[in-house]
Amino acid sequence: MGIMFMPEYGQSYYEIFSLGQADGVINFTSLHNQPSLRQMLTADFPVGKATMRFAYVWDAQQAKVNDIKVHNYSHTFMIGFVKHFNIVK
Repeated sequence: MGIMFMPEYGQSYYEIFSLGQADGVINFTSLHNQPSLRQMLTADFPVGKATMRFAYVWDAQQAKVNDIKVHNYSHTFMIGFVKHFNIVK
């Protein structure tokens, strides 16, 4: 749950901020109008004394507010090193 700033289609910032026509630009969001999904797949490979991690992240965000549809999809590939810490009590 959250809130989103989304003007009406064709509404300018001049109309919102200078003329004060700001009705309906702040909208409540939830699963009904802004579904999103993030999936991550990781694999660890030992390399000597270190461990390398390869990861793929797929992120899909969608919104439908004020009859405006927005879609944002991203694919991310990551490579990193894994470090294990020992906790001293």
